[in-house]
Amino acid sequence: MPLTIVLSGPKASVNQARTSLASAGVGDVMSVDHDHGLPPLASGEEIREAQGFITLLGEDIDAASRAVAGLGWRLRLHFPTPEPPPPNEMDLLREDVANLKAQMADLKARLA
Repeated sequence: MPLTIVLSGPKASVNQARTSLASAGVGDVMSVDHDHGLPPLASGEEIREAQGFITLLGEDIDAASRAVAGLGWRLRLHFPTPEPPPPNEMDLLREDVANLKAQMADLKARLA
């Protein structure tokens, strides 16, 4: 089961950290990040530098941490990624209706 891995570090180096994680192949870096309610430092110390957060889905927390350690980034938390909920019946019905409408439009186009 993949893990959700959250790393934090200097906001100025977010793009470098993302590139480093992608180059190391340690997981799928999420496009949108948030701080998960965490303070800038795990110790709770005040800092002057803005902190950024990166979330990724991966298997190896140590490899993810090593990939960005040189940039001043560190592992903040990790947890098993929950399974997505099954689609509800309304979503399935909407998808069926959309497919039927597309088929009808295709048939009308052929007949015209």
